Amino acid sequence: MKPPLLLLDVSNLCFRHYFALPKLMHDDAPTAVLFGFLRELVSLSERFRSVRFVFAFDSGVSLRKKACPTYKSNRHSAEREEVKRRELIGEQINNLRDILSDLGYANVFGAKGYEADDVIASISLDNVEDDVVIVSNDRDLYQLLDRGTSIWNGKYTVDLETFEREWKIPPHLWATVKAIAGCLTDCVEGIRGVGEKTAAKYIRDELKSSLKTHKAIVEGAKMWGENILLTRLPYEGCPKFTIREDDFSADAWKGVCDKYGFDTLRRTWPGRKRFLFA
Repeated sequence: MKPPLLLLDVSNLCFRHYFALPKLMHDDAPTAVLFGFLRELVSLSERFRSVRFVFAFDSGVSLRKKACPTYKSNRHSAEREEVKRRELIGEQINNLRDILSDLGYANVFGAKGYEADDVIASISLDNVEDDVVIVSNDRDLYQLLDRGTSIWNGKYTVDLETFEREWKIPPHLWATVKAIAGCLTDCVEGIRGVGEKTAAKYIRDELKSSLKTHKAIVEGAKMWGENILLTRLPYEGCPKFTIREDDFSADAWKGVCDKYGFDTLRRTWPGRKRFLFA
């Protein structure tokens, strides 16, 4: 049986590893996020018995922001400490592109104007031959779930069955849920007083028409209809990507570990038990 294709949301994973660090290490850890990310590759290869990685990067320019100036505006108004933190992580993410290339990974993708979520969506929706595991805790990606696509959020797997059991809607309608309820993280304003569960009830036609929330959703249809352009994946015009064979090797892994002083990772590399993946 062919091992799954692992689609990694690079920024999401890097931020997760940064916040997992002890607080005292944050300002004195110029390579700690890189270490955590590479260690994650080892963990993922063992968990899913696959060495087939695809790395999705965010673009510095956002087409969504051009279409909606308030989109993710909270990122620019953050306090100085938060800005410094994002710059530190951003530097390590930029270095990661070169590291992945040095390791021989061929599928390192990004597209000007598009987010990692868009890249992941483009690949996932275009892929009919492989089982796909999306690695991210970004709930926007729920809309990509299907029989062959699941999400590993770092703690547990979300698949089509568990999603439909909880939300009682098909995954492709998740973008509508987010459009109605809004997204605090991305500064997408939804219907005031309406959360995801209420939005899902409305979509299922289970929200009583006598309720104020039902009236608010109906009256706000134009607004959340426009929001869908922001919440739907991939964003309009996102290109397609061709998956290629990697040229990864144990020697390349050891070379990178030596370069950055990652001694504890030197002998634990993705695919070191390749016989398990045959």
